[in-house]
Amino acid sequence: MSTGRPQDILRPCLSWSNPTHLAVDDIYLNAPAFQKSLVCEDNDYGNASRKFLRKLIEKLAGITQERGVSACVIITRPPEIIACFSIADAGSSPLFIIFDSHPRPDKHPEGAAFIFHRSISASTAYLADLLKYDADVVRELGIQWEAQLLTQCSGDFFIASESRLTAEQWAQTALQASLQAVGIQARVREVELTNQELLAERKRLNGEVRALERDLLRSVDALQREKARTERYRKEISDRTAALANLRAARSSSENAGGPPSNSLLDFFRPENVWTIVGRSQRQGTSGASQSQSRTSNKKGKSSDHQAGPDDLAVALEAQLAFDKENEELKGQLAELQRAQPKFFDCGICLETYQEDHVAIVRPCDHICCRACLKTHTVTKVEEYSYPILCPLCIADRSSTAYGVQSLGLTEKQYDIFVEMQMLKFSIMITCRSCAQSVFVDKAEFEASKIIHCPLAGCGYAWCKQCSQAVEFAGPEHSCDGSKELEHVMKQRGWKQCPGCNTPTERISGCNHMTCGAPGCNSHFCYSCGQLIVRSGLPRDLTKAISAHYARCNLR
Repeated sequence: MSTGRPQDILRPCLSWSNPTHLAVDDIYLNAPAFQKSLVCEDNDYGNASRKFLRKLIEKLAGITQERGVSACVIITRPPEIIACFSIADAGSSPLFIIFDSHPRPDKHPEGAAFIFHRSISASTAYLADLLKYDADVVRELGIQWEAQLLTQCSGDFFIASESRLTAEQWAQTALQASLQAVGIQARVREVELTNQELLAERKRLNGEVRALERDLLRSVDALQREKARTERYRKEISDRTAALANLRAARSSSENAGGPPSNSLLDFFRPENVWTIVGRSQRQGTSGASQSQSRTSNKKGKSSDHQAGPDDLAVALEAQLAFDKENEELKGQLAELQRAQPKFFDCGICLETYQEDHVAIVRPCDHICCRACLKTHTVTKVEEYSYPILCPLCIADRSSTAYGVQSLGLTEKQYDIFVEMQMLKFSIMITCRSCAQSVFVDKAEFEASKIIHCPLAGCGYAWCKQCSQAVEFAGPEHSCDGSKELEHVMKQRGWKQCPGCNTPTERISGCNHMTCGAPGCNSHFCYSCGQLIVRSGLPRDLTKAISAHYARCNLR
């Protein structure tokens, strides 16, 4: 196969810049050029074993022998896609060509390759070795369905169309392809419009979320005020309970003594004390009456005080019943408020108090702060390209996980910068000079390699890491100063080197006696064997040396 022929064959692949892998049906059914020029003969599916691969090769050879034309089978075993050709009129024995688009370290490390075989067994053995898999992995319990695809294989058989396309038919095919491209562009535009609508909807929803957050903060403030009011109310209830307890104790001691009520008991039954227990509003409304009754009681003396006791006791009991009912209602309200009351925490950065749903926890130090402060700290470090991002409270040598950083509300650009800083720890970004695309590669592999291959599908460009010159797959071994390439050219054309100064020399015509033309060399050597005859400019030395050399040189 000539050097230019593989490039002509691979031209469609080199023009395809999309990294997406398409199925065989997607390419054949949706590309008018392939539909017109190829005919799908058959399809076969089975287990990716040596037996099934031999079946595919035998079927391919049968199509070639039956039709008398070259045929091809596309073997798909995810993620591998291999093409195998059966060449017609190849001589006495069949000829199979296997095209492998991926470089193989132990077979063809430089890139894509065409492998020639003269037998079905050799082709089957090569494919079986290429598509082998570990059967023990598939037998494990709980294996993902993607791993099960390693055991499955398919073959699509194609032959060239019998009728050759005319220029008019090719023009019609190009028109169909153009219309398909326009249709795809229209669908892309529709998707872009839908994406714009979704972005606008997301912006609107973000505004609603911010409004709800403001409403929530106002509700929290109202809840805190209600909590303070409830606390004051509870303190007032506690004071009332203590007063009633003192009243009951005084009444019990008076009944046990069996005598008239003491002055201390009558003091508890006085109207001003009773209304103090009942409530603030009733106490304010009857303050004047209480003062007048108190003055009247002081004038009458002890006898009148004894007569007012039973009426005051009835009022106190009525007040006690009202208080018990109100106390039960307040206890229920307090329990309900305690259940609805959210938990709070103090931010270690801004020292403000927030609800627990605003907390952000830094691992592994477990420091807590509000999400707004931690987001500001993270955004600042990302924009400074500082990595790792340390805890702002204790400078712990540990950053939060990618999910935690993303949940802080970083923009897509800021999160991409964070991911890039994470990957720079164990990878390096390279830019292909051919497709102008940038991609991350393993740092250790990059440092160990002298020749860099573009890992993007459809590119295949390779260049030297030191001199950045392009490297041809089919050419000689690369050297930055061109010495390896020069040695390759000299071997191809049969040139010789001067034994004295290593200057490349080509004999165009004449005898095998060569004289080096390099200044100061004066070397004479034999072009046939490459040995030095003499290094001198004197005629007498030259004549003797030439006679002595050709007496023993075996001229070819």
